[in-house]
Amino acid sequence: MKNMRQLVLSVFLTAVALLAGCKTLTTRQASANFRYRVFETTADAIDRAVRKELTETVPNSAYSVSKVDSEQLGVLLADIADRPGLLTQRSRKISYWPKIADTWAYSKAYSEQDAYLTGAGTGAGFLGVRKKGRTYEVRVEYNVFHSIGTRNPIRSRIFYEGEHPGDRAIVFFAALERVDGSKIFHVIAFEIGITM
Repeated sequence: MKNMRQLVLSVFLTAVALLAGCKTLTTRQASANFRYRVFETTADAIDRAVRKELTETVPNSAYSVSKVDSEQLGVLLADIADRPGLLTQRSRKISYWPKIADTWAYSKAYSEQDAYLTGAGTGAGFLGVRKKGRTYEVRVEYNVFHSIGTRNPIRSRIFYEGEHPGDRAIVFFAALERVDGSKIFHVIAFEIGITM
């Protein structure tokens, strides 16, 4: 009888371990390349590239989020401010849910030509991808700081969790005002390709 209980317990624990392994395996089946670019662009580029009906405000954030196609993303990238230019870019392969840690940082030192364009920026957060049923879901979550040439630095959070956007990019954007009074947008664009 004691041996029978040990056998049943052993089978039960093995089954639990296998089921836990299957869940982990299912999560690992999803893999994606996350490419992000951080830059500033003009209000005109935002107006031309971002469709208002596809835009949502990120809760408790200075940022809005939208999904844009490659042509719309091209409009945003074409109008990158010459100075400071592309602030940072990175590509990462992610194969985990709900989150893998990631960071970025950039800075602009004082120069006589761009005296008002000094400052820095950081992003600290997480990326994730999973297969859920027949679709893929992605997760983007960062705490963002941006102070280059701004009257009021941005300290805010960006967040997206939902269905993979297909051939569209997930774009976060926030308005800011330069020390010289000009208006500009801080943009964080994520292109995400499922690699399985």
